[in-house]
Amino acid sequence: MSELISNGILIRAEIIRTIKDAKESISLVMAYFTDKEIFDEIIRASSRGVVVNIILSNDEMNRPIINTYLGTESTSVKMYIRSLQKGIMHNKFCIIDGKIILKGTYNYTISASRHNDETLEVSTDYTLISSYESIYNDLKRDSIEAKSESKSTTEIPIENNDIDLYSNKIQELVSDLIDKFDQNDLTKSGYDLSKNNNCDTEQFKNGLDLNLNSYKVKLQTDEQIKKSIKVRIEAAQDDKLNQLEQEFRVQNKRISEEFDRKVDQEKLSVKFLADEQLELKTEKNKNENRLIDEKSKLEQVNSEIARLNITMGVIPFTFKKTWFNFIFLSIIFTYLFVFYTSAIYNLVYVQKEAEIAANAGADLPKIEFFNSSAIPKLFIKGFGAILFNFIAVFIPIGLALSKLYTKNKYVQFILGWIVAVLIVDFFVAISISQTIATVDSLRLGTPNTWTVSQSFYSLDFWKVFIFGAIPLIMFKLLSELIYSKWRNSQPDIIDKEKSISLKLLIQDKVSYQQAINEIEFKIQTLNEKISIKSSEVNQKEMRLNEILAERQESLSRTELFYDDKKSRVKQITSNYIADIESGNIKSLKDVITARIAAFKQGFIKYIKEYYSEQESNRRIELINKSHTEWNQRNF
Repeated sequence: MSELISNGILIRAEIIRTIKDAKESISLVMAYFTDKEIFDEIIRASSRGVVVNIILSNDEMNRPIINTYLGTESTSVKMYIRSLQKGIMHNKFCIIDGKIILKGTYNYTISASRHNDETLEVSTDYTLISSYESIYNDLKRDSIEAKSESKSTTEIPIENNDIDLYSNKIQELVSDLIDKFDQNDLTKSGYDLSKNNNCDTEQFKNGLDLNLNSYKVKLQTDEQIKKSIKVRIEAAQDDKLNQLEQEFRVQNKRISEEFDRKVDQEKLSVKFLADEQLELKTEKNKNENRLIDEKSKLEQVNSEIARLNITMGVIPFTFKKTWFNFIFLSIIFTYLFVFYTSAIYNLVYVQKEAEIAANAGADLPKIEFFNSSAIPKLFIKGFGAILFNFIAVFIPIGLALSKLYTKNKYVQFILGWIVAVLIVDFFVAISISQTIATVDSLRLGTPNTWTVSQSFYSLDFWKVFIFGAIPLIMFKLLSELIYSKWRNSQPDIIDKEKSISLKLLIQDKVSYQQAINEIEFKIQTLNEKISIKSSEVNQKEMRLNEILAERQESLSRTELFYDDKKSRVKQITSNYIADIESGNIKSLKDVITARIAAFKQGFIKYIKEYYSEQESNRRIELINKSHTEWNQRNF
């Protein structure tokens, strides 16, 4: 089973999750490793007892992680550095517990998770894992374990072992040049010394000193040998410097290609984002032009609507301009409602109540034309009385508002003025006058002599008529005024043909306004997208500058690294030449090992011939011990 992941953030999360689940072992091979969080998770895994082996490429980019490893106390983690002499290592895979492999293009770096296009395959295929385990073993054999003399030392030289190899090579070269001797003569001199001094170990040491000093004298007096050694050492130095220069160029090229690839990727991303930003700006410009057109059309429609309203005489009807009319109308309506409720109560109930009270022998109060307690008494009499009162009250009010529901002027005049103001109000005044006269006769115990003609001489008649007619007329005129204002605001009432045109224009206005709102919203959205793209472009350009700076820094570090190697090679060469020319005993001791071996062989040969096997072994052990002491002695 295998799974392919292509999102950098998801890849990083999967790597961390898989490391967290590790139970037995983690075998990691990585070209570039800078992600501290992943390394910390590996250290936590090692603290659980998981055995960790890490192989990294020999690159300065990996130095921080290597230094971090050297500063840890974990004994379950081993780190190895792949030698440059074996070629550049670009592998990127991790085997977990021998059961899961994570492989692909993903380096364990923050850039890989955030900026690069990467892939990671997670597989449990046994054959695939087995193949990668073989690759891992081969790489490990060709790698050097990262070590430091003390855990407090957090810097190690990367790929510096070749300098030690060069030093050994120079030593071997010098040994080859100066160890041209007659082995039989040296073996015989050792044999004779052993025979003449009874195999004395001290004499053996003296013989070693004699060989060393005699060759020193010979070397100091033989200029031809010195010259030959110097020429060969300098030739070896030139070869090594040429090798380092070649390695430097290869490393420089690799770094340049690696960073050039990153630069190209970032430049491509910047171009892609800039193209997207340009498309958004082009679309925004198109919408801004559309917005100007739509606003121009809307302005034309508004002008045409205003012109039609002027020609039609349309006056906008707003509450702001007519609120005082409504308030005054409400006051008059309230007054009329109370007035007519009082009148209806007096007409319907007061005379009957007076007759009942008179029959019962009760005192009767004087009746006024306005009964202030009419409304509460109606509520006591029940729903039927209230309903009848409402119907009766709205008869004169409805007749007075005849202009609102009929267009016939004669009908309006007859209903609004003759019937409502004159007849109804006259009837109410006459009826209340008669009721007051009847109740007064009952109250005073005199005969009721009321006639219609007498009503005109009654103050109560005129009170009722005036206090009923004048407010009704005011209510009628004020209602008609408000109605007239409303009619003047209705185009279809004033001019039907123009009203139709006006409605069509208003529909166009709504349509244009809606289009304008949509375009403005789209422009706002595009501005936000352009801002986001601009921010992304800036981030990419900043990242590009960072990569260029990293590139220069990496090239500078590489140059310093190889300059240091070249300097050390020259120093080693210079030291060897100086030692040869000065006859430095210590250096000569290291390069005449073949001579010493021949001398020692002769010394031991006599011991084996003269003594028994057991004694020979004892004496040879003493000779070896003396030889070791001589090698360790400071000259």
